[in-house]
Amino acid sequence: MTGGAMLQSQHFNVTARLLHWLLYVLMLALALLGWATLSAAGYPVTMLKGFELPPIAPVGPVWYALLRDAHSLLAWLLFTTVLVHLAVALLSALFARAAWGASSSPEICRAVHVADIWTLGSVTRFWAVLLTVGIFCFVVLVMKGPAYIADRYDLPDSDRPD
Repeated sequence: MTGGAMLQSQHFNVTARLLHWLLYVLMLALALLGWATLSAAGYPVTMLKGFELPPIAPVGPVWYALLRDAHSLLAWLLFTTVLVHLAVALLSALFARAAWGASSSPEICRAVHVADIWTLGSVTRFWAVLLTVGIFCFVVLVMKGPAYIADRYDLPDSDRPD
């Protein structure tokens, strides 16, 4: 099956729609699970100053652990779905360009290729920066160790430094 024929297939269109709807469902489910996780931990969910959402899950360590694991699992599933969605969009764009480029003038093809290169460069730079920040955060986390707050140093009680 050629790229252009693949883009026209009913199976591809149905899969693309389902994947797109899955993104919306996962975003909504992730927000609700986050709300439920905070409710199970006993924390209030404040949307605006002075407006708190009511708890939607019973408070307890078992509920908190269950909802937190479900929230983590859905977060990874959403991340994977976004990556698959991006990959399918890029592949379909490449197949569409290949089918479209055969019938276009060389100037238009060159302009499209330059735009592709700029887009690919921008995406690569974004992911490189994101990866660098992620590595930095990981190093800070490892260097800090199990402490969750800044180290406290006891200072002598004195009104002026010596």
